[in-house]
Amino acid sequence: MLADLHLFDSYLPYVLLGLSLLLCWISKKTAAVFFAAALGAGYWFGNLKYECFLVLPILAAFVLALRYASHKSLRFLAHLGFFALTFALFFHKIPGFNNFKVFDGTQVCNACAPFTLYLNLEGGIIAFLLLMTLIPLARSGKDWAQIFQTASFWLVLCVLSLMVTATYVEYVKFDMKFPPQVYVFALNNLILVCIAEEAFFRGYLQKYLTSFCTRYQFPKFLALIAASLLFGLRHFSGGPAFIGLSAIAGLFYGAAYMKTGRIEASIITHFGLNIIHFLFFSYPFFVH
Repeated sequence: MLADLHLFDSYLPYVLLGLSLLLCWISKKTAAVFFAAALGAGYWFGNLKYECFLVLPILAAFVLALRYASHKSLRFLAHLGFFALTFALFFHKIPGFNNFKVFDGTQVCNACAPFTLYLNLEGGIIAFLLLMTLIPLARSGKDWAQIFQTASFWLVLCVLSLMVTATYVEYVKFDMKFPPQVYVFALNNLILVCIAEEAFFRGYLQKYLTSFCTRYQFPKFLALIAASLLFGLRHFSGGPAFIGLSAIAGLFYGAAYMKTGRIEASIITHFGLNIIHFLFFSYPFFVH
């Protein structure tokens, strides 16, 4: 019973944060209530320390400046501040976050390298601020039909290109499985990884880089390349091969976003690749 209560305490802030992200597509007012509850639960159970509450208002101020400020210099400073602070959060350089470790040195197949999985509040918080203010979200059935059609096309291309390449260089090998960790992995990967990363790298970064390229008559694909390279660097801890493969994957996620103008298309492409990698190939990589 005590172990069950401890797990409830550990997961509750992440469940509330995940619900707040999903509710952005349904009711932003309700999403805001769940987000506030997630911050409160995080503080109560020790996932969030007082230091992070000194940083979050600054992060929110940058986002609001990007949404409402009309002066170009103020918006430029907001872009710089938001970008720098977001990358610091992605790389866990901001104190005050005590994330829950779900898996520690776990192997999901004999040829799979052991991996450690944390549930990260930082990415979810960044995504929530962006979804609430800067990113238009799909509402109609027509929007969703176009999104799924486009995402399916780019997902097939992404899987064929990336997993064939990764297999060829022996980074992964085919290994079909359905381990018990798949449920936690899938929920975390969809909500706190794919939504969080796509909100920043496509919904924010690629969007504004594309606007910059359009304004100064540069080719739009430069925005796609720049966002994809930065997405690869986001995975610095995985080593050179993982950086390169992530950057290539980012090209496909970005292409799905560019084609539709919808973050949902890149989220579906991103999550589809990750879950196929987890279920059908050695994850996170092949151990010789």
